[in-house]
Parts: sequence; structure tokens; C-alpha cells
Amino acid sequence: MTITNYDEWVRDGSPWHPAKPIADLAETLRKHGVTVYVIGAVDTHLNIATPEDHAPFSHTPWPGSQPYPAVLAEDFMPGAGYDWRELGRRIVADKLAGVHGTEWIKYINWTDADGNCWHDSWQPDHERRASTDRGHVHISGRTDYVDSDVAINYDPLAFAPISNPTPGGGDSGKLAEDGQLGPLTIRVWQRRMGTPMDGVITAPWTNPPGKSSLVMAVQRYLNQQIHAGLSVDGVGIRQDGRSVFATTRALQRYLGTPSDGVLGSPVSQVVRSLQRHLNDQTF
Repeated sequence: MTITNYDEWVRDGSPWHPAKPIADLAETLRKHGVTVYVIGAVDTHLNIATPEDHAPFSHTPWPGSQPYPAVLAEDFMPGAGYDWRELGRRIVADKLAGVHGTEWIKYINWTDADGNCWHDSWQPDHERRASTDRGHVHISGRTDYVDSDVAINYDPLAFAPISNPTPGGGDSGKLAEDGQLGPLTIRVWQRRMGTPMDGVITAPWTNPPGKSSLVMAVQRYLNQQIHAGLSVDGVGIRQDGRSVFATTRALQRYLGTPSDGVLGSPVSQVVRSLQRHLNDQTF
């Protein structure tokens, strides 16, 4: 039997679970103290004529049929010492920039700093129109990503909450453009590249040796963008002022700084350029 309404769902035992990207992003943002709602309220989301994505029997799935009893929506509520408007803005900017971890998003309702409420959708192309869904950030997901782990390392608050500014970065919540490849710069870069965000570049000179997933992602990207011809070995980014690496030289060439293959210490021109790009949400 296909479940299409609230009464049928109740008779079926009221089963539901969040889609995988919904659950993964919720877990990430709850660590920042964000209140997240997934399953909808009875009177406003479930027991209505046209239930949408907060219901496990949505009438508006896309691009495929509803994967009952998965819920493909979540709301992020104001509070917890973070700027919920900035959260919405960042998610939209990441989706438009093609940041890994946002592929599953079907649409988002959000409010900008001027109080304008917007509906940004990708079904499949981007379209923006005014929305009345105020007071929170709402995300709906695609049915073809219901079991995907694409969002497991995606953190739109990786800069740290806007009400807790980055040291040295003023009150903007952006990275300080100080030319130092510190943990926060590495973490934001990892977020941009879609790798685990631990704020550390794994060192291959340790015992036992390691490979950096960030460096490997950067090597692949530079090979695609500037045909750098790099070996994807996870080695080549170390700010010690003396080590010469082909990966560092390619990064310098890509970012338009002198290409000597060395990350200057304690300040590097290419790191400062990298920070500027990350603050502009580009790389």
C-alpha cells in the first residue's frame, strides 16, 4: 500500500527517519548549538491536503518518487548565539559555488540581513523568488540523495559562529588575512575542498608516515585547473620557510604569487592570497 496521507501513516505505525544528508547536516549544526527540527507538526505539516517534505509521505518529492518513510526537510531555528540569517546566506553561497556537500539540496528558504525572505531552488536550474517562510532556515532535499553520505563533512558554520569572531578577523566572522596557515585557515580550506575538517595537514614525515586528504584534493584540483601535472600523493604543503615542493609551486602559480615552491614563514604571500579567496568563498 502506498502511504499518501496522515491517517494512512498513523495506521501504518507512524514510521519515519531523516534522509541521510538531513541527518548528517543536523548532527553537524547541533554541535554548534543550533536547534534543528525534522519531522513536521501534525496540524501544519502532516495532516494537511498537500503534505510537503517535512512529511514522510510528501506530495512534492523531486526528482523521483517519495522514498517513504524518509523525511527530506529540516529547519534551523534562531538562537544559540549564532546568526541564522548568515547561516542561510552561507548555504546558498556554497550551493551556488558548487561546494561539495551541497549537491543534495533541492531548495532553501532563508532570510537575508535586510529582512527579505527568499526561496532559492535548483530543480534543476537555480531560481530565486520571494518566500513567506520566515523565522528560520528551511532546507528540502532531493530524492536521489536520500541515502547519500555527501553531506557528512559539510559544515556551513566552519568559520565559527558569526557572534564569536575569528581572532584577528575583526567582527566579520572571516579569516584573518595574515599569511599564516593555521588551524582555522586549514579547516575552512578543507571545507571548501570537501575533505574531513580537522584543521591539520597530515604530515608525511611523521612515523608512521601519513597522507593529507586536503593536499590530495588540492593536487587533483590544480591538475584540473592549470594542468599542473602533480602526483596525487598528499605531499607538498608545509609552511616552514625552506621546504621546496612542486605542489606549493603550482598553488603559487594558480593564485598568482611568486612561484618558488616555498611557503614563507611566519608569513606567506600565497597563504594570504588563499585566505582572501576563501573569504570570498572561492578557490
